[in-house]
Amino acid sequence: MILTVKLWRALQNPPPAHPLYRRYLILSRRIPLPQTRRKVRRSTSILQTPLGSTLAGLFVALVICSGGWMFLLPLLQLLCLIPLAIIMVGTLCGIGYTARIASAIAYEHEQGRFDLTGVTPIGLAGVSWILCRTVYRDDHFLSQIKDTARGIYYVLGIGLVAVLCATLFMTVMAIETRANYLVSVIRSGLAGISIIGLFYLDLVQSIITGCLIGMIIPTVIPRRADARLAAVGVFLAVQLILYAIALLLFSVTTGSLGRIAPYELYLALMVLTFWAAREALIRWLWRTLADRLDTDTRELAQVSGLA
Repeated sequence: MILTVKLWRALQNPPPAHPLYRRYLILSRRIPLPQTRRKVRRSTSILQTPLGSTLAGLFVALVICSGGWMFLLPLLQLLCLIPLAIIMVGTLCGIGYTARIASAIAYEHEQGRFDLTGVTPIGLAGVSWILCRTVYRDDHFLSQIKDTARGIYYVLGIGLVAVLCATLFMTVMAIETRANYLVSVIRSGLAGISIIGLFYLDLVQSIITGCLIGMIIPTVIPRRADARLAAVGVFLAVQLILYAIALLLFSVTTGSLGRIAPYELYLALMVLTFWAAREALIRWLWRTLADRLDTDTRELAQVSGLA
């Protein structure tokens, strides 16, 4: 199975009965939050459910599609950044998770508990993975951003499919069916689905990349502040390189295939290439994590719940 899918499922299903997971979860909630984080957590507590996130995504999608965000009050003009935020939400979530995971693991190093808990049957690999899933599970602010973005993608995807089906039905039922118009509608719908799929893949794989980098960096830099900064720097460098490669491939395919193939074909090819590059990166990070924790990928998969 694809490693991205396995890791994503593992992140969504932490081991609630494991004593280390329960200990880290309780310990993380005892650490006092800054005043701003407390306000953010209280303000987003209503939306801490899949239904709430989907409704938030529906609201944002309707605002964007209707163009109403261009005519809001001057104090609400920051909503103009919503389209950019939708594109960059994967990177933002990845930065947050990689910084918090690296900080949590480095904190255990500083307290002298990381090597001590590493003598348990799950080893250092299992301890790192449990800390990663604890941070992923307990950070409500990042979870809210992630769930809202997923709700937006779901709503836009379902809405696009519904509009496409309705347009096709109306076109077929018309007295004079225009074949060119029908083909144009199908091509536009496929292009839109490809773009939404690209955004969703970027969100999922950016989070996974951030989690892996957040576990790798403390094995090299055990100090908390340095590990956090280094993890964010490495993650941003990786993201920029991947985006540059994606833009380069898009420009090359546009120039070479644009004259002989429809645009939705090379758009789908770009999505496939972007996913393959991210998958290769995630596999390399996975092997690097196993090497840094003095284990192999099979044992790492077992203690992580992937096997």
